[in-house]
Amino acid sequence: MKTHPLNVSYLVVGLVFLGLAGSWALREAGVVDLAESAWLLPATLVAAGTIGLAAFAARGSGSGTDVR
Repeated sequence: MKTHPLNVSYLVVGLVFLGLAGSWALREAGVVDLAESAWLLPATLVAAGTIGLAAFAARGSGSGTDVR
């Protein structure tokens, strides 16, 4: 089965949008108020960046096969 290579930038942007939508949903549901939500955006960006770096490192240390 032929698989597509991992595009890390698409992964990170998708995670950022998912985090923004999640923080919006938490505020609308009343789980967190506006004063408590100040940490949601930085936490989303840090988590997406960390996952992106891990994916980039995993992609760089691949099996050594030549991709054409």
